[in-house]
Amino acid sequence: MPSLIANADLIYLRATPLPRALESVQQTFWGMYPLSSRTAAFPSPTIVTRTPADETLFPNDGNCRRFAQLSRAFAQRTADRWNDTSDMAYLTKLIGKWMPETSDKRIAVDSHPRLSGIMDTINSTLAHGPETRLPKEFYDPKAREIIDRIGVEEWFSGYNENREYRMLGIGGLIGDIVERMTSKIEGAGLSINEIGGENGRLGRGRGGETGIRFALSGCHDTTLAGVLTGLGAFNGEKWPPYTSHIAFELFRAKDFDNPIQQPGHQSPDADFLSPTIPASTEPKNDAAPGPAQKPGIFASFLGLRSPFGSESPPQGNGHGTFTSSRDPSSKSTANSRSDPLSTPSLTRQSSLSPSIPPADLIARKPYSSLSEDQKQRLQGYYVRIRYNDKVMKIPACAKPGNHYGDDESLCTFETFKRVADGFVPKNWKVQCGQNLDESGGKGPLLKGPGLDQPAELAGQIEDGS
Repeated sequence: MPSLIANADLIYLRATPLPRALESVQQTFWGMYPLSSRTAAFPSPTIVTRTPADETLFPNDGNCRRFAQLSRAFAQRTADRWNDTSDMAYLTKLIGKWMPETSDKRIAVDSHPRLSGIMDTINSTLAHGPETRLPKEFYDPKAREIIDRIGVEEWFSGYNENREYRMLGIGGLIGDIVERMTSKIEGAGLSINEIGGENGRLGRGRGGETGIRFALSGCHDTTLAGVLTGLGAFNGEKWPPYTSHIAFELFRAKDFDNPIQQPGHQSPDADFLSPTIPASTEPKNDAAPGPAQKPGIFASFLGLRSPFGSESPPQGNGHGTFTSSRDPSSKSTANSRSDPLSTPSLTRQSSLSPSIPPADLIARKPYSSLSEDQKQRLQGYYVRIRYNDKVMKIPACAKPGNHYGDDESLCTFETFKRVADGFVPKNWKVQCGQNLDESGGKGPLLKGPGLDQPAELAGQIEDGS
């Protein structure tokens, strides 16, 4: 990353609607680029947010009834497994006297407050200093180990044992990550013009967000552990502490020649030393649009490609209003299909290799449906995951041929995509309303993988993927 920037066009910033997530993004960006690392004309950076109903940066049980039902089922399984054990008796004896009368002075997974709520309070007071400390019994090492272990099981075991759980809980975000990497490899253009815009419209931003090098998303502890557990890489870890982070890194072998790269078609990074003037907030006149700006090679890493061809401008007004091809609830600019679970066709082109027709771009297509030519494009690329700077390993990547040399942490992109394809939803909103009983998802769930059936373990390549 450059040490001095005149704009934030090389960085994609996003946060959930919760203020603490937004503040984390702001403070992290400020730490990376304080005033001394920005030019005097540096404009305000754009931070993208979604409405709560469309948010995929955290397990959205509030807007996905089926996921909420699955969450309750695994929480109840944890309660049934631990409430009457010696570990819970130890907690009750140690700190039960501080519990409210309504809980009968008893600690349980589903007590009031819940065991996970007690854990949150303990962790928060530890982070804020002695002024907020609880009685010393709450910080007993054995008690904290018990609370952490049971809390991790209650909240995250479903990701490891139930495919539908990880699909609805974190699959949408994983799909976004994989699609961005695929677009980066193919050199595809911008898929969503959601940065900037005028008068509330989705637009092209200030015009410079075409060479993204780095994406920063403010999310939550449940996001981090959910992502890692869904990939089978969280085994034995404790609840994510404050300031935790995950880094997904995409590499290419030095001696590998990408068959789609052609001389003269490599797009530069964002021009981070040229001042960028914010777009006017006044409505534009309906004039003939000019040539469309070609997206850069690094923009594709974030899935930011144009819904119209890189060589042709959009039809209609000049505001550049588009819907997201990544949002299953939005309307596609391509021909729609009757199947609500079908993935919309994309009308984009590759800025790196114009010889690839839009219909032949991989985008979000599962690996099992790719042609041999498309599979060949993904060769020579590798993915590494770091959690708090600790390298994490996906089980499927440890198998021979699924990693780089002897390094099992460098997973081939093919393997990484095939693991992810196994739990990326085709249409998250539609699938959130499926498999519900007559109670509409409000009744208890007693059946399913990880409950009364064998677990569907995470981190493996699913049959057909």
